[in-house]
Amino acid sequence: RAAVCCITIWVHHLLVLPLECNFSGDRFDWSHTVEAARSSTFCTYLQCPTGQLRVCHKWNILLDTAKAAATSPVDIPNACAPDYAVASFYKIFGYPTGLGVLITKKRPKTKRVTSVLSEQGMINSSEELLLDGRKDSPRHYFGGGSVDVVLPRTDFVVPRNTRHVNNDDKSGEFVNLGVTVHGTEHFRGILELENGFKELECLGGMKVISSHATCLAEELVRRLEKLLHDNGTQVALIYGQWGNSLSKKDARNGFLSPGPTVAFNIQDRDGCIIGYDEVSRLASLSSPPIQLRTGCFCNPGACQEALSLTETDVLDQYQSGHVCGDRRGVINGKPTGAIRASFGKDSLWEDLNALVAFIQKVFVSREDALSLSLRVRLSTETSSDNPANESMAVIKSIFVFPIKSCAAMKVNRWPIHQTGRLLFDREFALVDSSGSAMRLHSHPRMSEIHPRIDLDTNSLVVSAPHCEDLVLSLNTSTNNDESINPEDVQVCGILCKGTIWGGRKASSWFSSFLGVRCWLARHHEATLSRNGRDDGLAYSNEASLLLLSQNAITALNRVISSQGWGKQVVSRHFRPNIVVSSSSDAHEDTEQQVTSNPEDLWQKISIKNKGNTLELNAIGKCARCQMVDIDPDSGMKGNTLRALAEYRRERGKILFGTFFSGNSKNETSDVFWIEEGNEVRAR
Repeated sequence: RAAVCCITIWVHHLLVLPLECNFSGDRFDWSHTVEAARSSTFCTYLQCPTGQLRVCHKWNILLDTAKAAATSPVDIPNACAPDYAVASFYKIFGYPTGLGVLITKKRPKTKRVTSVLSEQGMINSSEELLLDGRKDSPRHYFGGGSVDVVLPRTDFVVPRNTRHVNNDDKSGEFVNLGVTVHGTEHFRGILELENGFKELECLGGMKVISSHATCLAEELVRRLEKLLHDNGTQVALIYGQWGNSLSKKDARNGFLSPGPTVAFNIQDRDGCIIGYDEVSRLASLSSPPIQLRTGCFCNPGACQEALSLTETDVLDQYQSGHVCGDRRGVINGKPTGAIRASFGKDSLWEDLNALVAFIQKVFVSREDALSLSLRVRLSTETSSDNPANESMAVIKSIFVFPIKSCAAMKVNRWPIHQTGRLLFDREFALVDSSGSAMRLHSHPRMSEIHPRIDLDTNSLVVSAPHCEDLVLSLNTSTNNDESINPEDVQVCGILCKGTIWGGRKASSWFSSFLGVRCWLARHHEATLSRNGRDDGLAYSNEASLLLLSQNAITALNRVISSQGWGKQVVSRHFRPNIVVSSSSDAHEDTEQQVTSNPEDLWQKISIKNKGNTLELNAIGKCARCQMVDIDPDSGMKGNTLRALAEYRRERGKILFGTFFSGNSKNETSDVFWIEEGNEVRAR
């Protein structure tokens, strides 16, 4: 080259390699990868005022030992000698949270690239600050729990809790509320590390811990592999190296013997995955309760590969409302995550026994064990052989839930939309600072909030113990707070438009009672439609109307009594809109009555009132969660879901009640009135 090279600068790139996968426990031999990175140094040339500037690029290696160091000694071969290494004291000791260590090689001090470029007159001081990332530079990293979805092979990430805020200059920007933030160093935790190391010495050191944890993991895999359904289908689908036979664990093809972490999913006798949310929910109800780690474990790349999900699959799941950290285990027949069993210094043989016994009892199908749910279907089908294939019932109770997850408003008669949604039902919701609708199972005191709709004054009246009534007009022209824009409200992972209602007055009332900062939101379509009404689902989970039979409640109470699981339930435990009584209620002692859930078979119902007919079509059965455990009067938790799980499980879901939707044949009005005692004809 004609010009003289005046100076050489090095640009350092970072390659991060995990020693052990936190999803499946797989361990890797990175020696060939590190060797390739070390030998990939290359240089480019830039023209500067005094000659040429040589820019050389070099890879620095960071070895992530956080998972591996938690249960075994970390012996790094010279071929993989990294420039940096990280470890987590929380994973090693179980305490203190958020405290780890970064180990670096000693190296001579060098000038920053930006300083060299500035000295050569190639950038000015302000550009140096920008390139150095110390001023006005956006963060290009995020931590666990701070995103809704991320694709490992594509530059695609959706931050969690992104909100639009206004600056003093009224310009406006989007701020991610979930990104990693800097805080004060954990000084107290650092001081307590000495006790943690002493405990490791008392246990015999990391080699003993490794042997203990690995033994438990091997035994779990061995037992899971032996679990078979009556038709020979494998019960547990194990991922990663543990999914291979134990005899194939020898190091080869870049893999080492896996660590004591087993990732798996449960499948039914037909080979369909049972959602991890369902497994986790039932495990927490078992005796003794079992707490499982489920999902993707903040490792979306390993999760996507293990579950054989394409990027299209992941995006489809996101579009369906699934985000990282929610409880939707299966979407469109495909799993969104897995179940993880991790063993360490504190794990016991009894823990392993309890987990395997739970899976065997709850999920293994046996030919000689005809489930009660099947008996229910058979007995009901046998009883429906009349020529018209119709059932007769009457409306026993009507419930409206103006505010989602709050107490019911029982009415004798009430208007219903053409879609089947009761007027004002689930039209309001309480939302937290993240924009998510608050749910009863997370905030049991919501059961003490009693909303009431006054149709005469067109107002919402809310009462709660030791509080003055909150009265809000339902008129859209008087309750819009112009200083607060409509927000996205997230209901069960689905985004719905909502308008803050009642302003700061309502927010203060609800926040004071619940002890959580929250706002009252009204479904956005309701604020745009005439007379505060709309024909959508509002904040209902799946369909316009939920129907439940008294037969079903009677059968459930028989199960609760037979198992000695405490207080019996009432219809309000299940938050139905309509409760019906069948014509056979007078014969409650028959076996058919006890085991029958007639609404399971209803495809269509017709409700007659004063010459008009409302027809509704069945949409599907209602999958239940821990919310049914909350007593609607006291807010205390019971064993309702556990009792339902005994006989109402179907393809990994606990089903109880049926959703309906449809159109009215009433030609004189867009609203149909229903009353207690109305005849219901089902077919």
